[in-house]
Formats: sequence, C-alpha cells, structure tokens
Amino acid sequence: MASLRAKVNESPRPLLDHIVILVPHAFLASPPSWFAEAFTLYPGGKHADGVTENVLVFLADGSYLELIAFVDDDVGRGGRAGHRWGGQKEGTVIDWALTLLSSENASDAAGSPESVSAAFKEIQRKVQEVGGGIEYRDLVRGGRNRPDGEVLEWATSAADAAGKPLEPGVLPFWCLDETPRKLRVPYKGGKLAEHASGAVGVALLQVTPPAAATSKSGDDKSGLRPVYDVLFTKSDDGDQESSWTVGTPEEGQHKPGEVHLRDPKSESCEQEQPGKLTIEFFTKSSEFAGKKIGGHITDQTQLEFEFVSSN
Repeated sequence: MASLRAKVNESPRPLLDHIVILVPHAFLASPPSWFAEAFTLYPGGKHADGVTENVLVFLADGSYLELIAFVDDDVGRGGRAGHRWGGQKEGTVIDWALTLLSSENASDAAGSPESVSAAFKEIQRKVQEVGGGIEYRDLVRGGRNRPDGEVLEWATSAADAAGKPLEPGVLPFWCLDETPRKLRVPYKGGKLAEHASGAVGVALLQVTPPAAATSKSGDDKSGLRPVYDVLFTKSDDGDQESSWTVGTPEEGQHKPGEVHLRDPKSESCEQEQPGKLTIEFFTKSSEFAGKKIGGHITDQTQLEFEFVSSN
C-alpha cells in the first residue's frame, strides 16, 4: 500500500505527446501510397485559428504523428507569415511535443489539474535556472474542432532563447490538455493504432540543432544539454552526455525510446539540413524491422522512416 501511495503522489513526468510533420495541403486528402499503405490515418480537423488543419497517426504507446498543413497551402491568406511553423519546409519533421498527465491511464487523463500545473511550473523554473537564457513561456490556450463537432482545448508553451523564439524542434514544446486527452488522442478506439507497418512507437528522435543558435558560447550541444537533463532521463546506452530516454503515455508497448542530440559541427552533420529532426519507429512486424520506407513529399524534400524491432 505504501508503494502504491508513493506512485499516486508522484509528480507528473514529461512524456512524448506527438511529433509534427509539415506537409502540403493535398497530402492530407491524398497521401502517397508508401505512407498510406504503412500507417492507419485518422482525420484530425481544423485548428481554432483557421490557419492549419491536420491528419493524425496514433501509436499504441499513446503518442502520435501530426501531419499538419496550412489550409489550401495558405495561398493569399497571410496566416503563415506569423505562424510558428510558417518558415519550415513541407515534407520535413519540424517539431515535437511533450505532455504531462495527471493519471497513469492516458485515456482517463482529463483537464489540467493542480498537479500538472505545478509540475509544469517546476519545469519552467528548473529550465530557467540551467538554460543559459533558454526558458519556456507561460502557457497559451489553443484548440481544434474535430470533424464530428467535438471541440478540443489545450494549452501550449514553446521555448525562447534570450527572449527570442527558439528554432522549432531544437527543444520540444508542451501540449497540456484542458479537455480530456482521450478526445484529442482516441488511440484506443477500434484499430486506430494498428498499422500495416507494425509501428507501435518512436524508437529514436534525433535532433540536429542549427549551429550557434542557442548558446552564447556558440557550443549548442553543451548549451542545450542542461535543459535536456531537466526534461529527460540519461540513457544507459550510447553517448550518455547526448542521449536520453523518453516515456510515453501508454508504457509496456516497447522498451523506452531515446532522444539523441547531435553536434551540428560534427563532420557527419556538415551536409545535412540545419535544424533537422529524424525519427525511427519501433515495429512489432518482422517484415518491417530493419527496413526503411520513404519518398518525395515535394520536389525538394524527401521523407524517410526507419523501423527497428520493438522486442
């Protein structure tokens, strides 16, 4: 009983909520066959600001992919100019979000109770202490209307560096539900989280920050590490200074996924797009384990995913 009580009273910890992929608007209605044949798609809806809408891919561990597009590619609308993701390239992984849950059962977690609010404020405080000018802004309310008319509400927070918005994807943003999370992420309904690819969760999220964007010393990796240390647990594998494990809302689907922070000045990164995010999936399919799938999303961008065994 004592151990159960301790678990219940434990402060909510950061969990991987979702990963954002920017796509052309036409992708939402007609994704390429290599993607549509590998993943089960769920209609998301239009965001409250009317600028973007999305399609979702739910994973069995409670996290998901958000395939987001500017409505009608924002032609003649002007909403993209002031949007957080307005300057990002379509066909690329552009951002990722963490959440905090008040319940161990992600489907039952509702609202933003005091425990979640207090946990977020504590994370804000810790990041401000160690971040060298990096801090998370106060929460801002947002929402989305589902196609069935259900109104979803949440609050988000992104990171600033020296008072200016940090490049999307360098650090995760926060998405804390005000309506029950199961309305936003109904991954337990039917076979929505079952995929031909066998994908059950994110095995690796690799972050390559832009050079000299986050630290006065110009050493981005060391400037970001203290913040990553606040958010995540050090990995027992690989480079412990630059590898962390990340939890998910529904544990037990696979071993812990990892976040890797790469040095943008390393030789292996020289030819890569600055600020690049890449992901690998855990799969329960022996056919997909060790396999890579992908293709062109636009004439300039190609999206690829690797799969590793969840066992």
